[in-house]
Order: sequence, then C-alpha cells, then structure tokens
Amino acid sequence: MSTQVSQEVVPKTLQARDNEIIRRTANYHPSIWGDQFISHLPKDKVQEAIELQEIEKLREQFKRELLASNSSQKLDLIDAIQRLDIFNKFKDDKGYFKQSNDVRGILGLYEAAHLAVHGEDILDEALAFTTIHLKSMASSPNCPLTPKVSHALKQPIRRGVPRLESRRYISIYQDEPSCNKTLLRLAKLNFNLVQELHKEELSEITRVHFGKEAMKVNVHAYFNEAKWFHENHIPTMEEYMQVALQTTGYSMLATVSFIGMAGDMVTEQAFDWVFNRPKIVRASETICRLVDDVRSHKV
Repeated sequence: MSTQVSQEVVPKTLQARDNEIIRRTANYHPSIWGDQFISHLPKDKVQEAIELQEIEKLREQFKRELLASNSSQKLDLIDAIQRLDIFNKFKDDKGYFKQSNDVRGILGLYEAAHLAVHGEDILDEALAFTTIHLKSMASSPNCPLTPKVSHALKQPIRRGVPRLESRRYISIYQDEPSCNKTLLRLAKLNFNLVQELHKEELSEITRVHFGKEAMKVNVHAYFNEAKWFHENHIPTMEEYMQVALQTTGYSMLATVSFIGMAGDMVTEQAFDWVFNRPKIVRASETICRLVDDVRSHKV
C-alpha cells in the first residue's frame, strides 16, 4: 500500500524572514501500526508469559486500589491541569503567584508549565515563578525531594526521552514514603518487557549492516533535494531521476524488510541483490516517483 504525500510549497518571499529558518512539512498521517508492537511476546518464553499475566493482575489490583482510595482530589487536579485552572489556585487576590512551601505542588506546576504554547502568558509566568522557587528549594538541605527537583530543573519531563525518564523515576519513586507497591511492580515489569523487546529488535538489525547503509543512501538523497531547493537549482531530468528514485524509499524499504525475516531465510547474497537495486526495485521506484510527481504537480 502506498501513501501519496503532498508537500507544501513555501513562497520565496517567506523562505527567510528575520533570520527565521522555515522548513517544509509533509503532514504525514499517524503510524498505522499504533502501539501493537509494545505488547509483542517472543515465542517460547515462559517467564515473559508469566510476567504478562502478572501485569494484567497488577493492573486490575491497582484499579481497585485507586477506586477504593480518596482519588477525587487527584482526578480534580488532572482535570484542572488540562483546563489551566490549576494555575489560578497558586495566585493571590491580586493575580500574582503566591509563596508556597508545597514542594510537590510547585514541582507539578513547573512540569505542567512546559506544556505551554505560544501566547499562553499564564504558563510563561508560572514557569518563571516555579523555576526561581525550585532553585531555592533544591539548595536547601531540608528539601525532601532534592534529587527530583534538581533533575527537573536540568531536564523537565516533557524534554526527556519517556523510557529513560521512566527508568530514572522508578529509582526515585521506590524510596518515597507514598510509594504504591502495586504501581511500582507494574512499572518495573512493563519496563523490563519493553527492554527485552528492544534487545530482540537490535539483534535483528545488527546481524547485517545493509539496513544502516540503505538509510545513509536515502538520507543523502534527501539532502541533495534540500540543497537544490535552497539554491533554487533546477536539475536536468537525468540528474533529478538519479536522486528522486532514491527518495521514494523503495530501495531502503526492500532492504530493511529482508532484515525482519526470521532466521536464516535471507542470506548475505540476497542482501547484496536487493541492496544493489535490481530491476524490480528500480521499476517500482520509477512508477512511484512519476505518479507522485504528477499528483503533487497538480496540487
């Protein structure tokens, strides 16, 4: 299945304005695969199957604990963050952010402020306010959350890699008095299962170097097209096709598809064959490129 992608053409007068770099976007649709690979279970791994069963039990147990506890305040807080009501709770009658010794509250406000988009002045104010207070709190020897505060100031959650942030937080959360053992166990199992999946994927990718090389060729072709665009260079048909066939991604897709095949089904000779773009690959590239160009030209 192929997906036609139209590229937005940026007028020359808008290409450079106040030294701002304007990049074209392709508006790709979300991944059609969703999150299904996260739940992937390798065959013949009894221990992982047991862990999956435990995860399901822990999820149900945590739901029961959450419902049994006084969770209305937590839910109200989540709802307030989404609607920006939470920021007003930290302001006084004059509209200024007020002093507070609530480290957790200030830290939560700090993290939420990083969700700001252009024009949300209240979030900019909240970020400035919380940054000053957290720096002061982090320097205090009596602060109970010094490691968490220090890390947040260095790298807020929204600017970190989710999996790495999750692993780091597990080490902090397990030592907190309010730690929920069910949730902690669930987080550890989930992290370990996904980590095992990543290891299997890496072992598949590293058994041959062809995937990496195919990606290099593709990226180099993209670079050439970008260079032509910024230099206002109009290539000849022959010059264009040499690069444009590569940017269809067909050659790279065919190569990495071989990597995903199990066991010894694909030999090194097979990789040599597909990597060197046989006729069937070149024909597919040509059809894709010309059809795509005709449609995008009309747009």
